[in-house]
Amino acid sequence: MTNETIINGKKYATNDYEEGLFVWARRNGIMPFYEWVQIKGTCDFSVKKIKYNKNTHAELWSEFTPRVYRLAVCTRDDTVRTTFGMREITVKGMQIYLNGQPVWIRGTVGNCDFPLTGYPPTDVESWKAVFRKCKQYGLNAMRFHSYCPPEAAFTAADEVGFYLQPEGPSWPNHGVKLNRGMFIDTYLMDETKRMT
Repeated sequence: MTNETIINGKKYATNDYEEGLFVWARRNGIMPFYEWVQIKGTCDFSVKKIKYNKNTHAELWSEFTPRVYRLAVCTRDDTVRTTFGMREITVKGMQIYLNGQPVWIRGTVGNCDFPLTGYPPTDVESWKAVFRKCKQYGLNAMRFHSYCPPEAAFTAADEVGFYLQPEGPSWPNHGVKLNRGMFIDTYLMDETKRMT
């Protein structure tokens, strides 16, 4: 017996997943993006682009309307899920625009000061509380001085509508000299690449 998924009137059979992927995104029950991707031979999924109809009900992400979608990529044996927001960033002269509107950064700095625990929170709700408090004070961004916060901070920022500026662990201005073949050279580069 074949299980079927019906989306917008189109049927996708579970046994078809042997030779392809089903990719979809959903927000509040609306599925503006979906596509069956036929796979023949080996495929580098990192370069596969999924097209969507711009006349769909997709809403753009901003600090004022933090619209996020859930994305799923399904094969016969596995499903991988993530969230994402859609936005358009442009620059005109010296001004940054998000979705055609000027962006004015009103930020603070986080120095990884967590005296009660000794480490930053690793859950989404704690970061949401931090970012919501910042927004109550009229801020919309946080710079993370010489560190990258946990993944939970990025998830919370997406859901709350908050801009983040993570940084690599850079200490050259504190006496460390780079490009002298020391372990610190490799460490700084590896940590910065890990953030991307």
